[in-house]
Amino acid sequence: MVLSIEGAGNCLIRSTRCLVVLWVVALIMASLGFDVPIWGGVFRRQRLVLRNMLLQPRPQSHVVNVHPSMTPIWLTSDAQGRGGLSNTVGVVNVALQMALTHNYTFVFPPIQPPAHGATHQFKNLFAKDARYDNVTRHFNASGRLIESECTDTHVAGTPPFGFTQCPLGRYLLRDDNDGTVWAHPRPSYCFPSQFDIPLMDGSEPFLLRLPFFRASAWHFNYTNTRKQFQDMYHELNARPTLGTEKLGANLGDAQLSSLVTSTLNVKVREPFVEKSVKQSSLIALAVHVRLGELSGRKHFGFKSLPPSFYLAILELVFSIIPATCVDLQVLTDTPLHKDVITLKKAYPQLHVPYHGWSGQRYKTNQKRPGTASDFHSMVHADLLVASNSGFSRLAAVLSRNVVLAPTLATHPLEGFSNILLVESGRDINYTYVNYATLYHVQLQKLVEKFLPVQAAQVLSKCRSKKHRSHRHH
Repeated sequence: MVLSIEGAGNCLIRSTRCLVVLWVVALIMASLGFDVPIWGGVFRRQRLVLRNMLLQPRPQSHVVNVHPSMTPIWLTSDAQGRGGLSNTVGVVNVALQMALTHNYTFVFPPIQPPAHGATHQFKNLFAKDARYDNVTRHFNASGRLIESECTDTHVAGTPPFGFTQCPLGRYLLRDDNDGTVWAHPRPSYCFPSQFDIPLMDGSEPFLLRLPFFRASAWHFNYTNTRKQFQDMYHELNARPTLGTEKLGANLGDAQLSSLVTSTLNVKVREPFVEKSVKQSSLIALAVHVRLGELSGRKHFGFKSLPPSFYLAILELVFSIIPATCVDLQVLTDTPLHKDVITLKKAYPQLHVPYHGWSGQRYKTNQKRPGTASDFHSMVHADLLVASNSGFSRLAAVLSRNVVLAPTLATHPLEGFSNILLVESGRDINYTYVNYATLYHVQLQKLVEKFLPVQAAQVLSKCRSKKHRSHRHH
């Protein structure tokens, strides 16, 4: 049994007594455990205050929220995060896109991904976190904070109108209009067009806070929002300077050195230690190798790529940029994994920055918050090789430099001029095609256009030095 108060606007005009009766009935039914939708919301939230009843309900729309009122509207989300960094920002992406579509002023919520121990590592990522608290407190104090709920969610197992089941995953739905793949793991989740937004009158602005994290589907298509994310991120997050830390006794440096040396069968004085390199002396090449909890799975899963992919990509890069000019960093939380060892054998200069180590993986009592440091290093790298992980693909979205990445429908990077997408398909022998031949010209153009000025100067000097060396010989 469901009580609908869709006609409460007309009821209010005819009789205030009718409105009181409806509220009393709603309260009684809610106390008995019934869901009581009020203009698309559910009566389980006491923060839906009486003033919302004075706002005329908006007709439902499956395509776009219609809001003809001239009242200035600010939009924000609840602040709780979802999954890792990529999923959390994916939810914010949906909220920002809604704000841009309707010309709302957007208030970034704090970025607090609950997974991977990263809840407090991304403070002030796109905006000062304090601003969210200040803005919501201001609107709430003045009685102009409006909260709403989902309306008209689809029946379990049946995609809503305009969407089809995506073959890539059980909880993925493809938008028939633009091909965007949405994550929709719960039937109770709604799409932005299904949020019930009341009409608001007057010249004073309202803050509309919608439960994007608690109740919205999300996606990773940043076509319409990339510029805003980039601008906000780079305003608050300057390029970091390469560190000079050493592992030290706390992380068992001697033990690790012995292990890696025996594994590689080569002499390694300080394996995988951040080198003391001035930022301007080499070109920063960051390679993201997604392992972690995937390390026990087969290589050819959704997020994990085999070493052959990275070897093919590095061959392509070094066909244009001499390897001696590059500071090759592998960003991973499992630096002693056999895949990383394979890359190390091929490129001995490879190292894993200190901030990427997790002491827990090496039977020590030390834990290092490397997630945020790895992320910022990827975004600011002169050249980034992203993986199939949403973590590095988000870094690719924010990067303004050269990026190489495999194609991936769920996390699209098509249409971004500084990103070279390579086909991630393998042949029958599980080896990758010759990227150095197929993509040489495209990467050369990207390097000429998007390599930062400082890195371009390093490359020019490096090429000149190599040319003089060849002439001398």
